[in-house]
Amino acid sequence: MCVPMDQATTYHGLSFYTSLLDVLLNQFSHAVILLNQHATIQYASDNIESIAGFHPSELTGASLYHFLHPDDVPAARQQFDQIIGQHRNSSASFVQIRDKQGQPIWINAVAQNLMGLPELHTVVILIRKGEDLAAEDMKLAQDVAFAREQEREYLATELHDNINQMITATKLLVDTAILQPNKEELLKLSSEHLQAVSNEIRSLAHSMVQPDQHHLELHSAVTNLLHILHTTGQIQVQTNFEEAALQVLTATQQFQVFRIIQEGINNIIRHAKATQAALSLQRKADLIYLTISDNGTGFALSAIKPGSGITHITYRTQLLNGHFHIRAPEGEGTNLEIHFPI
Repeated sequence: MCVPMDQATTYHGLSFYTSLLDVLLNQFSHAVILLNQHATIQYASDNIESIAGFHPSELTGASLYHFLHPDDVPAARQQFDQIIGQHRNSSASFVQIRDKQGQPIWINAVAQNLMGLPELHTVVILIRKGEDLAAEDMKLAQDVAFAREQEREYLATELHDNINQMITATKLLVDTAILQPNKEELLKLSSEHLQAVSNEIRSLAHSMVQPDQHHLELHSAVTNLLHILHTTGQIQVQTNFEEAALQVLTATQQFQVFRIIQEGINNIIRHAKATQAALSLQRKADLIYLTISDNGTGFALSAIKPGSGITHITYRTQLLNGHFHIRAPEGEGTNLEIHFPI
């Protein structure tokens, strides 16, 4: 492990500093980079060389932004400012950097603000190479097959446990009405039950229909997606889709963006405990920015598991040749931002 000697005084003792980094490396098996408040690299662990080809001494004193893809620098600056704005704040990113040969490589990075600790006064970034696209593609195919099986089970359960019971109750009402001289009230209830059955079937069918990638109109698809959510009143979602952004998206890009929004909304419903959410799609120069945020509980970024909704969003971001950032301070909600070239 390489630690420049002039950092020993900066971090109040080489032995403490080295021990801490050893713990981080052993726990996460990532490369470790330490930044000051100006995003200048103060330290890089030895295994950064296996990721980007740089010896740690070649990184010390350089700006982090120098190694990022140019498209990613504005968002990275904004995210870093947000990170250092609050003690113990953290974020995760899926971005391109330039290796020692100048070639772009994908990395996953998790940043943690430790500026408030006098022994460190730094931002720690844990870095690993991004997953291979072919491996992710195979994993996604497996997930799709599993999801289809789950959909079949869900459909069978809904038909048996919900709609079948409603039809049985309606039949009971009709059978009773046949034997009663005063049929009006029973027939009225039967009619209401039949309408409820019709509504349930329509809702079930709508939830099972998958949009066609080549004929999907993004704004309409999102509006339909949010309709049932708004009807329940549990979560209100504000949307801001700029026409300038919608007009330049290809059919394939619209489809991938819709899938990302689907996954993001699903994560909010299942995990966020939010009452409000927001979707934004904007064009800035030659980049499209998609933001999904909520006022929920947030979560520990270390809890992200392979195969989770976040990793699927990362995969689709890669298909868009885009960059992905997420902030989720516990108790303060989640903010997910993706930007990709037109």
